[in-house]
Amino acid sequence: MKGAKYMPKTMYSALKWSKKQPFDVEKPYNAGKKPRDGDTAENKDGTLSRGTNKNPNTRCWKLIEQLEKKEHWKVLIGRKKGEKSSGDTKVAVSNAIARVLWPNLAEQEVPEWGKKVLNKINVLKALYAKKVKVIKVTGGGLSDNKSGDGHRDSDDENGPEQCLHCYITAEGPVGSTPKTYKNIWERIEKEFPPFPRLHRLLASKASINPPSVTTGIGPHGRKTAYYQPKDDDAEREEPEVADGNNQPFAPEGPDAEQPHLPDQEPAVPSESGSAPPSPSASRAPTASSSASQPASVPSDISPEKYRDITSNFKAAPKPSSGIGDVLREVTQYVLQFSSLSGTDLLYKGCIQRMRSWIGHNGAADAAAQRDWDEIKDLREEIQSLRAAASAKHNRLLRQFTNGMLSQELYLREVDRVDKQMDAEIADLQEGIKEIKEKAKA
Repeated sequence: MKGAKYMPKTMYSALKWSKKQPFDVEKPYNAGKKPRDGDTAENKDGTLSRGTNKNPNTRCWKLIEQLEKKEHWKVLIGRKKGEKSSGDTKVAVSNAIARVLWPNLAEQEVPEWGKKVLNKINVLKALYAKKVKVIKVTGGGLSDNKSGDGHRDSDDENGPEQCLHCYITAEGPVGSTPKTYKNIWERIEKEFPPFPRLHRLLASKASINPPSVTTGIGPHGRKTAYYQPKDDDAEREEPEVADGNNQPFAPEGPDAEQPHLPDQEPAVPSESGSAPPSPSASRAPTASSSASQPASVPSDISPEKYRDITSNFKAAPKPSSGIGDVLREVTQYVLQFSSLSGTDLLYKGCIQRMRSWIGHNGAADAAAQRDWDEIKDLREEIQSLRAAASAKHNRLLRQFTNGMLSQELYLREVDRVDKQMDAEIADLQEGIKEIKEKAKA
């Protein structure tokens, strides 16, 4: 019929017909679907949208607002030095943020959207790290550390230590900030409006904005570029002399298999000048020595690391109410009433006792499982930190072997990586300790 709308009958004709039809801007894509809170920030593929870099949507600002809360950035970004752990994990905090962003979210959907929240936070952190590089290399770049006037000296431009012309703190530009850097800041803020708020959170994070970067040996020797204000106290520190266990090449000989323990005092010769004891007598273990000292220390583990490992392996405390205790208590209960002639009373008493124990320990088991899950997450973070540190060690060793790093610089960089890893692991272990103490209480 002339004027009637053509209706396709096959899949191929339907595809061609759909391309010819104009798109109705008044009708949303999911008009036939019941809207759910949060659909405006949700793409068709189920991913979380934050808008564009220049025009972030409302949900992106709400996400940053949640990230600025102290109890959240302590877990998702990192605690400051000396702060105590909140005992929460990244998974728990991201799930809590998902509940705030989507109040009507079903409980079984919370873990899925919590992962998406965590991924979007990582995307924002990566975008900030990309934008903040402009401040480090634009407007004159690096200047010699000794100039102090903010201008590069042509005679000292190849100095071993270099700093930025201007450091922009976490609070952003101030009155004394050069106009060039203010213009750069305004341009970045125009391209990425969340940048100032992210800079307030991430400016002092070493994993995103490292305090300094030391290059390998080049035409003018090694160079250390400081991207954060240089600490005077750290500048005066001399490089530590590494002991035998931290040297790049292990010592040879019998002493390599028996490292000297720092807490063991050297033997003092007796005044009578008697001969030293025989090897068989000196190696015979005693009750006190075997209880306080390990039988042997592996050659590839330093004494400090060995003591740290052995100190974490403590005897598990005896459970206050385990299945063995319950069975013993039930047995005593049976023996106590064995003289009674009626068996119904005995049977009902045993059943009642067992039900009371099961009901009392059901909630305790659920709480213990939650604590165990949190401890497991923290231990996985510790393993990832150690894996990252091991990768850095391998990279430094390759540079040292290829002649790009001197031995002094190699040892100093390895020590810096170890100290940073130990500090972060200590914070996570403190969180594990707090969870265990809370469970005991």
